[in-house]
Amino acid sequence: MHDFWGGIKSYSFEQLLALFSAADAYQSAANKDQYANLVMQAFTTNASVGAVLNMIYLKAEPWDWFASSFKPSSAALFQKIAKIVVEALEMNDIVSVTADTLTLVLQPISSSFVRAGHDRDSNMLGLKSVNQTWFVLHAEWWTADDDKTMHNSTRVIRDRIARGAKKQDLDVEYLLMKDTSYDQDIIRHYRAKNVEDWKKVWRYDLAMVF
Repeated sequence: MHDFWGGIKSYSFEQLLALFSAADAYQSAANKDQYANLVMQAFTTNASVGAVLNMIYLKAEPWDWFASSFKPSSAALFQKIAKIVVEALEMNDIVSVTADTLTLVLQPISSSFVRAGHDRDSNMLGLKSVNQTWFVLHAEWWTADDDKTMHNSTRVIRDRIARGAKKQDLDVEYLLMKDTSYDQDIIRHYRAKNVEDWKKVWRYDLAMVF
């Protein structure tokens, strides 16, 4: 198993004939990229769905994630985020990279979600029982030659956003492990007691899952 890229694009049912034509042109090409393919689904009895094109490419672009967490706020913090991602000088470096993509990802987490764990005497991630937003900058690009530029530029933007949240007393000291970059200090955010509890489990973790 290795990294791959996948995407989904939806179309109205009125575009079905054009999709058939495009699929036929793709299939008729003598030399196709062996790493690329697609699956088209047309929902003939549900016009509200229309047609869906599933695309896959088995040679994934490089990518990087940077995670942050902060409390819900007035519009002030999001205005700052919007200003940063538009005006930051590092954005010039990002857009200069071939096939650059920088995506903002927001996931609201309810305090009730955390309390459910507390009620079961479980809080292995050290989450605070407050409403919070898990925020991610997701960067993608074309070649490994641009790894350093994309990583450093995205990290600077993420750090600037994190400082803005901290200045407004909105930061939450938690990083979702799967959304962090390789140089973010993940373990520190799970608190010392939790890490000690994890170590008790690791002795049984022969497959190194943890």
